[in-house]
Amino acid sequence: MTVDGEVVSSIRAPLAPLGRWAGFPALDASLVLEVFRRLCDELRAQRPEGQSLAVGLSCEGDSVLFVGSENALSSPILFGSGLPLSRSEVPPELTARAQLTALYRSSPLRQASCREPDPLSGVRRVVSLDALLAHEMTSEWVASAACPPVGVPFSPGTSDYSEDPEAWFAVGCERSATPLLIGPANVRGQLTRAFAERCGLPLHTPLIATSDPIACRSYGLKSNAAGWFVGLGAGLAAGWIGPTANACRNIQIAIQEAFGEPAAPSATMGERAQSPEEADEASPQWTEEEYSGLVWEQLQSVAHRGRVLGPRRGLSSFRLRAQAELLDAMSGRFVSWTADAGGLPTPIRYNAVFLEAVAVGCEGLRYLPGAETGLFLGLRAGHEEPHWVRAYVEGMMLELRRWRALAGVRSVEPPRVVFEPPWELSLAHLLADVLGEPVFAWDDEPDLPAHIGQALAISRDLQLGTDGATPTLSLRVVEPGPRAATYEKQYGLYLSLLEETRRLLF
Repeated sequence: MTVDGEVVSSIRAPLAPLGRWAGFPALDASLVLEVFRRLCDELRAQRPEGQSLAVGLSCEGDSVLFVGSENALSSPILFGSGLPLSRSEVPPELTARAQLTALYRSSPLRQASCREPDPLSGVRRVVSLDALLAHEMTSEWVASAACPPVGVPFSPGTSDYSEDPEAWFAVGCERSATPLLIGPANVRGQLTRAFAERCGLPLHTPLIATSDPIACRSYGLKSNAAGWFVGLGAGLAAGWIGPTANACRNIQIAIQEAFGEPAAPSATMGERAQSPEEADEASPQWTEEEYSGLVWEQLQSVAHRGRVLGPRRGLSSFRLRAQAELLDAMSGRFVSWTADAGGLPTPIRYNAVFLEAVAVGCEGLRYLPGAETGLFLGLRAGHEEPHWVRAYVEGMMLELRRWRALAGVRSVEPPRVVFEPPWELSLAHLLADVLGEPVFAWDDEPDLPAHIGQALAISRDLQLGTDGATPTLSLRVVEPGPRAATYEKQYGLYLSLLEETRRLLF
């Protein structure tokens, strides 16, 4: 992207679908590096004339892989939190502290060592996908502070690793085995000669730290505490950007309608009810930081990813995640696949026409997404692929509605929605009906807002161009239709089921 905010080139390459390894959704790291190098070769051919000032890198945050001696890869790239170990396997000296017990059971290194002991006998490093690609570019094991290896002791408050030695013992590795963490707008390293030549970039071009795709998309789509970025793909992600005290600007938010909604079937699991008098008191002119904090306070009961560094200095990224890997992990059971032009398998894109072959309610099949687990209810022998798929996507949409209701931002400002594979943009009308509010639907390449947000963050922080550089991002307004009344009843049923089964969604 140019310093004026113009996108001059966009290159994309498919990856193989996620496999399974040691209880984790996984990708072969060597194949990922092969695709990455091929993209860099294409970049060299397409890169426009002119000086290249900086390079950014943004990777999914929930990843980890293990490296042996001489930087030999000991495992695939693992995503998510895997299958937790049994409580009986936790050493007695750790069981007195619930946090240490949880770290031990969820440690990817301990889980993988238990299930795949031979490949992990000589592990020297515990890194993330972000750190792996940074090493490919700079020969340094560095990671963005927003993308530490999943499962290691990490303190979001300090954006650095924990200092607790017992926590490191629980996860089974030393702090020295993890990559250095670099905050946004700081240099992570300089491109090596080999990598710079591969890309056609000047030697020693700096690699700048930003954040993960949720934060970069949120920044690129100008999200805020009321108008969230929402990514609907294999899982559900929502996020927004909030400033620190040094970067506040006054905004007006009218939330009386949102906070004054009538109580839902379960006030603890659904809508947050308030009287009109309370709503009037709760809606002054807040700073953006104060409003972000208020919204985040309401969401603590459903927070999964929490608050991390944003793509720029002084910005925080707030995010919620549910079931990021379940659709990929279950793809052989209820998602159809085809082959792309290069022969690689790719999920079939599901559109509204496909889903409407099944009635609302999926003939009794329901899906309840949790932070790390999911629950299908009402499964019968007659349920087929359209039932599975519609139940899955509607469950995620209903959960998003619950999040926005708990935060008190429904009907305040439309969310900015990006549909990723396997969903097509035609599902925007279904989402508006389920949410009962308008949505801003992004109708272009799903990854582009993240790339634009990252490039803008780098250029503005490093003052590489004009601070007013703003690309045009076309967002289409989609209003709720007549089906929205039907989903009012479905939402009440969803909350009731969630209340009854909440103990199963651990």
